[in-house]
Amino acid sequence: MNSKNLNFMASMAVAVIVIVASGCEELGKRWNMPVDEEVRLRAQAWADHLIAGDIEGAWALTSPSYRQFSTWQQYNPRVQGSSNWTSATVDSVRCTEDVCDVSVMVEYELRTMKMSNRRPLDYKWVNVSGDWWLHVPAK
Repeated sequence: MNSKNLNFMASMAVAVIVIVASGCEELGKRWNMPVDEEVRLRAQAWADHLIAGDIEGAWALTSPSYRQFSTWQQYNPRVQGSSNWTSATVDSVRCTEDVCDVSVMVEYELRTMKMSNRRPLDYKWVNVSGDWWLHVPAK
């Protein structure tokens, strides 16, 4: 397979990921799902992308303002430790009108130290024009 075909296949994979992620959101809206459940679905999709090593898919769920000024390659260092994650599950979602606090229980393994651990990581999800996105704070 040549590089042109690989690039095409990679582009198609990204398109499918974005469509699936937006489909999860639309499903929630169609069924009048509570906001916290909508956000739970999107946050879990984001975590699943990281577990799979799909940084670009995780980046696609960050806020439009963040994506406007950064690429998925620039997002990669921000989630560098996720390559050690062995599982990630949305533990809790607490929402106000336009912001949700999401806690994700992450299990990770540090192979060089032969150590595994689990801990909660907290994230903010924001409502932008009716859609929920991961807020990436400025460094």
